[in-house]
Amino acid sequence: MQNKHHSQRGSPYRSSGKNGQRRPAPPNIQRRRPNSNRPNGRQSGHNNGHNNDNGDLLFYIIIGLIAAIFISLVIIFSIVSTRISYRKPTDDTSGQPQITNGDDSTTTSDSSDTLPEDTTQAPKPKSTILQKTPDMGEEYIDRIVFLGDSTTNGMKRYQVLPGGRDTTQVWTPDGGTMTINESAKMKIVYPETGEEIYIHEAAARKKSDILVITLGHNFYSKVTDKEKIELYFKAEYKKLIGSIKEASPDTKIILQSIFPIVTSVYKHSKTISNEVINERNSWILDVAEEMNLYYLDTASYFKDENGDMIEKYTNGDGCHFNADGYRRELEYIRTHALPD
Repeated sequence: MQNKHHSQRGSPYRSSGKNGQRRPAPPNIQRRRPNSNRPNGRQSGHNNGHNNDNGDLLFYIIIGLIAAIFISLVIIFSIVSTRISYRKPTDDTSGQPQITNGDDSTTTSDSSDTLPEDTTQAPKPKSTILQKTPDMGEEYIDRIVFLGDSTTNGMKRYQVLPGGRDTTQVWTPDGGTMTINESAKMKIVYPETGEEIYIHEAAARKKSDILVITLGHNFYSKVTDKEKIELYFKAEYKKLIGSIKEASPDTKIILQSIFPIVTSVYKHSKTISNEVINERNSWILDVAEEMNLYYLDTASYFKDENGDMIEKYTNGDGCHFNADGYRRELEYIRTHALPD
């Protein structure tokens, strides 16, 4: 019995339980394998990681674009602001700062630092600096009109020219003061009529033989850069000369140096020192050379061994001449005359 039972367990057939017949056993049912296309938990987490990376990349791209747009706007705004700040102002002088000149007078400064073009051409002199000549006498002085600031205005006060206080050879503003950066649009008292007119208008009327210009002691500029100050000074001087040459082309123009000061006496010596005056005189000489004009180095005729003004030629303020000072100036001009 045991053997029979054992043989049935190992046989692929089993009894149907009826008439002892055997039939094949049903095949074993295999366990269904999971569908390889269905994502399991591990695969799903991997895909979610890719989605998060893509989202981060898009976020950084958007932030980068916003930053680039912002930087571009800042650059554009800076360029526009710079152009606006350098735009030439109008001729309206209202609201401009008041400045004090070396002779205690007050005037309104010109805030425009725009450099005008020099279109004036003239025959180039053999020597820009006028050299020693024989004394040309009073007849030579009578050919000259003197244009300048308070250092020129004193010629009327001390009556060193023909006509005395009523001389027609001195062109200055009513108050006597003139700054180089105001000169091209300032008015002077026209001696023949007593009316105030622009300098170029006076030049067109008078058409003088010789014009001696003495300017530069009083000067103001908003800029602080040394090179820009020099350019502005020269440009303003050229602007004045250009207007005169256009009005009276045959007038011979001489640029005279700024006179030195007595440092220990002049109360504005901290701002208008002899070092500053010497530098400005070098600029005036440059203008004379560039515009083919003549230059009078009268300042050298008034300096002591220290480079100061010889005090006995001043009226006591350390800057302006007395009568002897003006006579000495005229002597220098007569003995450093224009060439024939």
